[in-house]
Amino acid sequence: MLYICIVPNRGARIGHQTYEYFFLVNYCSKFGFIFVYHEFMSNSRVIGAALQFDKINTCKFTDPAIQSLKRISLRDIRSSFHETLLDLHKKEESVLLYDHICGNEFFLGSLKYRPSRIEDEALRNKYSLFYKNMYPRRVDSAYICIHIRRGNIINMPSRYLNTMYFIDKYKYLLTKITDTTIPVYAITEDNFNDEILLKQHIPDIHIIKCDEVNAFYYLVNCDYLIASRSGFSNLAHFLGTMKIVVAPGWGFMAHNHI
Repeated sequence: MLYICIVPNRGARIGHQTYEYFFLVNYCSKFGFIFVYHEFMSNSRVIGAALQFDKINTCKFTDPAIQSLKRISLRDIRSSFHETLLDLHKKEESVLLYDHICGNEFFLGSLKYRPSRIEDEALRNKYSLFYKNMYPRRVDSAYICIHIRRGNIINMPSRYLNTMYFIDKYKYLLTKITDTTIPVYAITEDNFNDEILLKQHIPDIHIIKCDEVNAFYYLVNCDYLIASRSGFSNLAHFLGTMKIVVAPGWGFMAHNHI
């Protein structure tokens, strides 16, 4: 029996770490492997409890039975990675395949596997159903959420979106919905400093600077999401039930993505 575990990139944040978990859960489910949960790392550790991966998956990296398994490092397998896993799976001994990975380029590139659109949708429905009504709401009514990511990407040209981008997308969203009086919440971080500009264009906006868990609760429960170029926004969309998502160019399309 083959158990597979990834130890997430310590420097990555919630979106990247969670993507790796969902990908691996999908892969293990498709090919009959057992996914072993390793807790989130570093500044994303607190979100692990909110996402409850440890409840979805009964096997944990810290379990004594898991610790006693024969271990094979992912990096010890240099070719025919997927075929090697299938061969290991046929053997009688129990093996834990694990590794520390940086991002997902080595692991995902080695698998040479991408879930089909049908598999993606099935996984999304499965986890949306599991998480439904699990996340506490911060707003009692329907609302628009603008996720203005700053944090450590403020000086990263490939990911940074200026405040006028979000203002323009908000105006665009208003052309797509009937209730233009719906409240608006900007969810951002401590180093956001464009409050005056934002309020000039959206006078009644609520600007919320908060930690990752509270930000996630705002994002995942909103009815309309104006997303940042961020895996965190992507995660909220994946687990949420938004009517419309205004996205900045992710690598997929969804039914409510404009």
